[in-house]
Amino acid sequence: MITEIITIGNEILLGQTLDSNAAYIADKLTEVGADIRRITTIGDGNQDIVNILKESMGRADLIITTGGLGPTDDDLTKSAICQTFNRKLEYHPDILKLITDRYSRRGMVMPDFVKTQADQPEGSVLLENPIGSAVGIVIENGDKRVISLPGVPSEMRAMIDQSVIPYLQKHKDSFNIIFRNVQTFGTFESYIADMIRKNNFTHEGCELAYLPSLKGVVLRLTYRGDDQAEGEKLVAKYASELREILGDYYIADDGRDLVEVTTDLLKEKHATVATAESCTGGMIAAALTDIAGSSEYFLQGAVTYSNEAKTDVLDVPQEILVDHGAVSGETVYHMAKNLRGKAGTDYAISVSGIAGPAGGTEEKPVGLIYIGLAHPWGVDVHEHVFGTDRQINRERTVYHALNHLRMKLLEK
Repeated sequence: MITEIITIGNEILLGQTLDSNAAYIADKLTEVGADIRRITTIGDGNQDIVNILKESMGRADLIITTGGLGPTDDDLTKSAICQTFNRKLEYHPDILKLITDRYSRRGMVMPDFVKTQADQPEGSVLLENPIGSAVGIVIENGDKRVISLPGVPSEMRAMIDQSVIPYLQKHKDSFNIIFRNVQTFGTFESYIADMIRKNNFTHEGCELAYLPSLKGVVLRLTYRGDDQAEGEKLVAKYASELREILGDYYIADDGRDLVEVTTDLLKEKHATVATAESCTGGMIAAALTDIAGSSEYFLQGAVTYSNEAKTDVLDVPQEILVDHGAVSGETVYHMAKNLRGKAGTDYAISVSGIAGPAGGTEEKPVGLIYIGLAHPWGVDVHEHVFGTDRQINRERTVYHALNHLRMKLLEK
């Protein structure tokens, strides 16, 4: 099913609001086999919405729009739908009651203009909004469908998960894409491509795409065809072959990323970890505890930004800091070793570095990062030199630290 996504709103068009909706919709629809061909952003103008709907109807089988469904004067999606499909608005008393009840529960009086939320395009299928007052609108026009959702990200996401995906799965025969993501970490896209070529990897019947990010390179295998069983067989076969080629760079091909694989290994091995962070300011601890059930493996974290904190909290010897500096292999060695002893964990991660953009020297440039990993058999120290962007350096440090932990967990 050829699909287009249209995000509506002047605030997005002018760059005042980041368009996270399109990415979420594309990801969720791709999971159920939609063929995303185009994402368009337009302003709040009625005629602009009409024009893009007509254009998209000529290209796509499914169009998803977000934004413009509220009760204010700049919310014009409903009127544009009516104009595009030559329909009128019709009143839905049940919707008005739901909205009125929502205001009452909050002890608020509903403004009169909000009552327009009960007016919807005639003949449309309406999708419940579990969070807000703007319902979703489905227009079925022959074998084509337009689904309009509110632009508030929390409302849109809830409706995609609870209403849109179940609705679309009723038309599962219209979808003909199967994909599998092979997550990697630890090397560059070009190096992975070279490994694949040298191993004479072929993927007849499937497309192979390289999707790099700070979390690693994703190799996406895509099958387009009507034989679902054959598609599943092919992507599974090629994912298995890629795993053999990638070796230690392979993370997973079941939808998990580096963080999830690492925390799953901790749980599987009944192992615990603590973190001592300087340049990342607690980001590693946050990544480990973002996952539900993290108390099973994460015991404590310390943000020891200053030299005094490294000495007072982690007992890093003063002479180590004087002789080698806070950004050194010797310092992270003692940070990790001492924290593991204090926390009583199986593993302890420590990091210290020059995140930038200033603070570097010829001997210790911006982007120099040291990562320590204490474990039952000793302490490993890893040196990395990243770039000059502060935030990117911090994020890279998080993922490399967790990857070092993952590799150590796989050893035993």
